[in-house]
Amino acid sequence: MRQNKQGITLIELLGALVLLGILIGLISSTIAIFIRTSNESVTETQVQTEGLLLVRSIESRINNFGPNGIDDDGCVSVNAPPECLRLIRVVDSVETALEIYLFDNQIFVGENPVFVRELVVSDFEIIVEEVNNNVIVNTVVKLKFDLSDTREFTFRSSNLFRQD
Repeated sequence: MRQNKQGITLIELLGALVLLGILIGLISSTIAIFIRTSNESVTETQVQTEGLLLVRSIESRINNFGPNGIDDDGCVSVNAPPECLRLIRVVDSVETALEIYLFDNQIFVGENPVFVRELVVSDFEIIVEEVNNNVIVNTVVKLKFDLSDTREFTFRSSNLFRQD
C-alpha cells in the first residue's frame, strides 16, 4: 500500500479559499441586514413613543384648560398662522383663551411649545366638529426624522368638550 505524501495542490488551496471567501461574504451580509433591520425597528419605536407623548401632551393641555367654546374670530398671537384654533373658557363672565397652532416646526398650545425631540413636525392639522352642544377637536400630527426623509408617521388626538 502506497501513500501520497505530496500534500495539497495549489488549485485545491485556491478552491478552498474561494469557498471560504464566499461563505464569509454571505455571513457578513446577513449580519449587516439583521443589524440594519434592528436599528430601523428601534428608531421607529422611538418615533412612535415620541409621537404618542406629543399627542397626549396636547390632549392634556386642552383638558387642563377646560374649554367651553371656540372663538371663530381666530387667534391673536403674533406668530399664529391662519390654521390656528382659539379655544375659550368663560367662567363668571371672565374669558380666557388657549391657542393651538404650528409655528417654525413647533406645535404651540398656549404660549409654550410642545417639544418633540430629534423629530420634525412635517404637518399639523386641527379639525373641529360640532355635534349638538358638544365640540370635538381632532388634531393630526405628522412627524419625520428630517425634512428630506420620505417616511412620515401620523398621530391623532381627540378632545371632546361641551359648548356652553
